[in-house]
Amino acid sequence: PMISFQAGDKGRGVKASRDIEMGELVYEATNNTVVFSDGHTWRKFLFAIHEKYRDDVDSFTPCEPLMWAWVQALEEEGPLHIFVDLDHSSLMNTGKYEEGQEPPNVSCVKEGGNCVMALYATADIKEGEEIL
Repeated sequence: PMISFQAGDKGRGVKASRDIEMGELVYEATNNTVVFSDGHTWRKFLFAIHEKYRDDVDSFTPCEPLMWAWVQALEEEGPLHIFVDLDHSSLMNTGKYEEGQEPPNVSCVKEGGNCVMALYATADIKEGEEIL
């Protein structure tokens, strides 16, 4: 239920394409999430983008996946892996509970559950409102 848009000073972002109710599933990772088990493989991926597209894109483009990536264990107490979403969810900006910042309106934890590769609305989100 989200679409990408230009989010002003934040650059790109995603917003609700319809009203979303609190607790509703907003995003679930699919086969568009790539998992790297070690830093060497992750670096090879980034260098491959640079090598393949070096004449077609600016020098910053191969670094963009760095902004879309995060580190997470696949199981409790398990080793950390590098994840990157290669779909429009990678454009999602981060909400923060800090003065002058917009608080998040989605979370990976549905009340009473464990963090999974999915995001749920933590408040009602109106159509057109940015998803953070």
